Amino acid sequence: MKNIDAKQIVANYPNLKSLCIWGGLGNIYNISELGKLKKLRWLQLNNLFGFKAEEFPRYRELESIENIWLTGMSAKVCKIIKKDYKDCLQVEIKKTHSEKWIEANVGVEKE
Repeated sequence: MKNIDAKQIVANYPNLKSLCIWGGLGNIYNISELGKLKKLRWLQLNNLFGFKAEEFPRYRELESIENIWLTGMSAKVCKIIKKDYKDCLQVEIKKTHSEKWIEANVGVEKE
């Protein structure tokens, strides 16, 4: 299990244009901080948990976003994100997981 703090990513790389986080099952905390990446055009997240849909940056916050790909994440969270990002140039959501699956396989950790 890996834990990632989006606050650290934003603090260290405030001008990111592309962000891809891949790997095994993990938790991402402070995901709302990604909304501060005003130059971010491409966001790809894979197998990350530990946040609610309302914590994910809103489409209007990511001013430059063109592509968002979410794979292996919460079906419930992805459904809400997909609706919010409906006007984004490209939204790709694949292999989502139910809350029951997440509880059994991830064990979301607290910071």
